[in-house]
Amino acid sequence: MAIQARNVYHVDFAFPDDQKLIHPVIVISIEEVCQAEGTFIGIPISHTPNPTELCFPLTDSMFKEPLKGGKSYAKLHLITFLHIDQIQGRINDPWNIMKPVAFKNFMQEVFTLVFGFDIEF
Repeated sequence: MAIQARNVYHVDFAFPDDQKLIHPVIVISIEEVCQAEGTFIGIPISHTPNPTELCFPLTDSMFKEPLKGGKSYAKLHLITFLHIDQIQGRINDPWNIMKPVAFKNFMQEVFTLVFGFDIEF
């Protein structure tokens, strides 16, 4: 199994002050993107207590396995370019997988909120 859209991985983020933070990320790019350059595009999941209008609420029913950590949100405006070396754990063993219908709705919301246009999948 390779990195595919809908997979959720824990990813190591590095910040300018040399701080590192491991955060779950939903992969939104297709497998071929990763195969070409060893990179992928993802959107971080947060458990922030004060979500903004750019956050998409996530529920257990949207995923193969229940989410851990209480209320969860995808921070849609933080679309991130990542390298496979940032993944914590094994690529072939994602932390979770978003269900297909939920992913479709999620991506429609990304296009609406982040890019400002509606798109039908």
